[in-house]
Amino acid sequence: MKKAEALSKFSSDPKRQVALAAQMLGITKEAIYQWDENEIPQYRATQIELMALRGELPADKEK
Repeated sequence: MKKAEALSKFSSDPKRQVALAAQMLGITKEAIYQWDENEIPQYRATQIELMALRGELPADKEK
């Protein structure tokens, strides 16, 4: 999963994406800034997908 795709699942507002992702994943914003643009860590990709399946992501509710 690409970094931009992952962050878009947390908010449609680019200014809020990193902060919301960090909060919901229980990690720091700095950790997210270290993710590769083309592929985020597999553990985090899986975690995000599970959250999406459960309907826990804010971007799902924005639509």
